[in-house]
Amino acid sequence: MWEIELYKTKDGKEVMVEFLDSLPKKHKAKAFWEIDLLAEQGRELREPYAKHLEDEIWYLRIKFSSDISRVFYFQCDRFKTTAFQAVSFKRNLTHR
Repeated sequence: MWEIELYKTKDGKEVMVEFLDSLPKKHKAKAFWEIDLLAEQGRELREPYAKHLEDEIWYLRIKFSSDISRVFYFQCDRFKTTAFQAVSFKRNLTHR
C-alpha cells in the first residue's frame, strides 16, 4: 500500500483538499476512488486511470460524465506519492 500525501504550500494552503472539496459529490467520490486505487497499485497503475508524463511525473485521469479532472503526482520515495496539483474541465459534447 502506498501513502498518498496531498500537497500543502509553505503557508499551509491545502491546494489538493480545496480542489477535491470543489468537485460535485459524485465526481468527488470518483476522484477518491481513483486516489485509493493509486494507493493500492502505486506505480503499477496505468491507463485508463493513470498516465506518465515524464521523469517521475504522472497524472490520474478522472472522468465523470462530461467532467474531466487531472491530478498530477510524483513519487517521493519508494512507497510515498505526493499529489501536487489538479485541474478540472468540461468536455465539449457538441456533435457535428
